[in-house]
Amino acid sequence: MTPSAKQPGHSESLGQALRRTTGSFLNLFWRNDKRRWDRGYVQGHWSFLDSKQQSPRHRVIGRMLSVREGGATSVLDVGCGTGVLLSYLPATVTRYVGLDLSSEAIRLCRDRDDVRPGRSFVATPFERYTSPTPFQVVVFNEMLYYYPLRRIPDVLERARALLAPSRGAIIVSIHARCPKRRAVWRRVHTRMTPAQHAEATDPETGMSWRVELYEPGGAAEGR
Repeated sequence: MTPSAKQPGHSESLGQALRRTTGSFLNLFWRNDKRRWDRGYVQGHWSFLDSKQQSPRHRVIGRMLSVREGGATSVLDVGCGTGVLLSYLPATVTRYVGLDLSSEAIRLCRDRDDVRPGRSFVATPFERYTSPTPFQVVVFNEMLYYYPLRRIPDVLERARALLAPSRGAIIVSIHARCPKRRAVWRRVHTRMTPAQHAEATDPETGMSWRVELYEPGGAAEGR
């Protein structure tokens, strides 16, 4: 998920663009509303997430996963949207769970992926998700800033609880134009210290993202 504006094209009217933008900012600042997300996916407002202009952040995350010792094997993708990140995961990932608030997004995931072995998609809020088996990596790819700032520490603690006791990691990406980015990063950094970081930029549009990876050993800092 991302607050980046879809590039208006011939298929999108001014009214549609206004409704999409309004819905995005209501989710960002007011309330993360499942109905708005479902409506946006049905109307194709989030189709730009599949575009090559969005690919730099996915590539960076894929590289971070691939260079971990032995390669990451299990990933929880929080706010997975239509499951775009799947195409960028290293071959070592044998267990992938895509989680999204929008049931329409999860339907699209299942349609495009046909639910192969080792992959599953769940339509539920992250706060309600439980797993009997821990993950090596929890990813918040353009998603964490949709939470109220006061809730971010609790969300990070929940992510930590879902990690394997060793070699676990949390990855966060935030768009450079996100109006909440500085406040979100401040709250993240009071709880966790990045072990890796990278900048991802699309040369065609100039869109950029900061991607940070945190490990359990440094995550206790600031508590």
